Amino acid sequence: MEQNKIISKMIISVIIFIACVLFLLPVNSPAQTVVVGEGITFTPADARPGQTVFADIRFRVESSSTEPIPINFSIVDVTATPNSDRPSLSGHSYAPGRSFTIRAAHLIPNPAPARKCFNVYAHFPGTGLSSAPLINNACLNTRLRLANRGTGHRITEAYRSSDAPGAPTVVEPAIVGLNSSFAPMNLEPTTDSPRSNMIDLILSIDYMGTTQGRGSFYLLKEGREIMQINSVLNPGRNLVHTNEQLGSPHTTVRVPAQMNYNLEIGFPNIPGTDHPRTPRQLLIGGIQLETIIFSLSGGTGQRITLPTALKSIPRTGVHPARPNLP
Repeated sequence: MEQNKIISKMIISVIIFIACVLFLLPVNSPAQTVVVGEGITFTPADARPGQTVFADIRFRVESSSTEPIPINFSIVDVTATPNSDRPSLSGHSYAPGRSFTIRAAHLIPNPAPARKCFNVYAHFPGTGLSSAPLINNACLNTRLRLANRGTGHRITEAYRSSDAPGAPTVVEPAIVGLNSSFAPMNLEPTTDSPRSNMIDLILSIDYMGTTQGRGSFYLLKEGREIMQINSVLNPGRNLVHTNEQLGSPHTTVRVPAQMNYNLEIGFPNIPGTDHPRTPRQLLIGGIQLETIIFSLSGGTGQRITLPTALKSIPRTGVHPARPNLP
């Protein structure tokens, strides 16, 4: 009987000891802290080259401790390596148990690249974790769309049939330029294939003749001829297809805020002479494509588990709360 009492006391002592150890363990053990990247939201949704895009960078801090966590941030081009000694944003601490948003600004150059991607890195002073990826591959992309379909003109042609005295005057059927169409397209960073970054403009023309005619069409961009198309004109509606590839093969593509096109028409020489029937004339003028910058990807968030030893950020060298993106 006495032996049972001794065993019972030993069991109770062991239970009390284990309970004390478990009670003291969280106090004596360092709290694990995790920083989670959530993504980037770009605004406005339809910026233009020469304008500023704002990037709202979202992340949250998780910890069993209530102590604020000092974090520096570097916002860099995806091809760049961050420098923890020169972060984009520093001098701030973030309390666990909530989400945060920091804002960065990016001035879009004119002309703009077809694509621009960013990475965000977190730095934790005093922990030995100098740089850790927080958000990867948040990208802006460029889209071309038709801003102005152009203004059509009516071409009526009359000319002398030859240089001989008394040669009769020939009146050709009228040709009426209508407008253009263009399917919006997202640009690729480089022109690596014959069809990548190919602008396809379709120009609508009415030919008033009852039999086939002929014409030479000239596509001009910013006043400079970039294409000639010799075409047969059928009675009624005709569609003239033109195209232009932006950039040379394997080069980085950059586009201005807008691109302007005109369509001119020329005619064959007068039969039996070397003279053109009439000078080239404007058939559709004021065609305009515009460049829009949109969010292609908000990036992929990463999960960072911090080392346990944390120090406060020194108050010197604090960067502004709205850093600029590269």
